[in-house]
Amino acid sequence: MNQKLTKAERINSKLTIENIFRKGQSVFSHPYKLVCVENSNDDDSPLVEILISVGKKRFKKAVDRNAIKRLIRESYRTNKHLLWDFCEKNNTKLSITLVYVGNVIGSIENHNKTMIKVMDKMLVKLNSTKSL
Repeated sequence: MNQKLTKAERINSKLTIENIFRKGQSVFSHPYKLVCVENSNDDDSPLVEILISVGKKRFKKAVDRNAIKRLIRESYRTNKHLLWDFCEKNNTKLSITLVYVGNVIGSIENHNKTMIKVMDKMLVKLNSTKSL
């Protein structure tokens, strides 16, 4: 599997963003809130699309917000195989928004641990809705 985070994997459509927050399921694992919506697997878009958000209210300086986004992108990029494997098994696509709600920037190790934890929580939630 490709470990790059390509431009096609990033969400930039306002309609898609609106759809995620309106219809999506969310899980929380401090410092992340992950909102996810399943899409049909019909077009040629990637299996998982992602949007990363860091609030201006908590981090006033753009330098800090951008540093956190870089850490989140790297952490997601190295662990995205968890979500891609789920999508390949279930023949579905996911649109995900990762919202950072923490107060400190943190280290890459902390981001990796919590990224795996929040992804696992989301996969458990998606599997439970699949079995219903």
